[in-house]
Amino acid sequence: MRTKSNLLKRCLQTAWLLLAWAGSAQAGQSWSLNTSMSYNQGSYVYENNIENYYLNIGVRYKQPLWTITATLPFLAQQDNIVSESGLPIDSLSLISSPAHDRNLKTGVGDIYLFGQRIIWQNYKSRSSLAATFQLKLPIGISSQSFSSQRTDYGAGIIFKQYWDKYSFFTDFGYLVLGDPEWGTYKDPYSYGLGISRTFLRRNLSASVYYRAYTEIVTGISPPQQLSVGLYGRLDRRSIVSLNWTQGLSESSPDRGISVGLSWKL
Repeated sequence: MRTKSNLLKRCLQTAWLLLAWAGSAQAGQSWSLNTSMSYNQGSYVYENNIENYYLNIGVRYKQPLWTITATLPFLAQQDNIVSESGLPIDSLSLISSPAHDRNLKTGVGDIYLFGQRIIWQNYKSRSSLAATFQLKLPIGISSQSFSSQRTDYGAGIIFKQYWDKYSFFTDFGYLVLGDPEWGTYKDPYSYGLGISRTFLRRNLSASVYYRAYTEIVTGISPPQQLSVGLYGRLDRRSIVSLNWTQGLSESSPDRGISVGLSWKL
């Protein structure tokens, strides 16, 4: 039986090969800088409200069949516990840790890597299937609760179907979470369903997306959230975004908002 350490080694080797493969091709490639400011808040299982602020800085490399994104979050929190976006491990550690006195703390979070490659597409029916991988590398400060000091990774698939001005998409994935000092996480499956529509000659789009996970900590409702997004093209190189998120479980932030800008180099 394979252990998590063996799976981690294989995952890192695979991710490195994928990055090297994507970087070796030149046709149709592009680089983009991404930045966003986010805010979320929630009480989780505590009586006091927890407020989190993020400044996310990222870079994206894209080819016709490939997309790879790396993101580094800078964080501030009106408490001693931080719930990071991305993989659900951080919000769950909130519930499994004791509450602290209220104060303001700042720091750097962990690096998130996300990759996607189209493995099948049908131009006539305007549908496609893509394989995905994600990796969280711990570099945050553990003493300030900005990092789990564990590596998380996962893989999945995304199916997309386009029809006129609409697009429908669904995804399914599996995550391997690094276990905390206090216990063991169950490695969850994730699933999502969304729809989007374009307006104004495809210069504006709106989307609705639902995502959920299977149980990670026994007795605690796993993360679930509903997101609504607006995306507008400012010019040929720049896209601005606005996202609202509503948490649907005790291990998710109650609500959040994010404003972002993507600039093609």
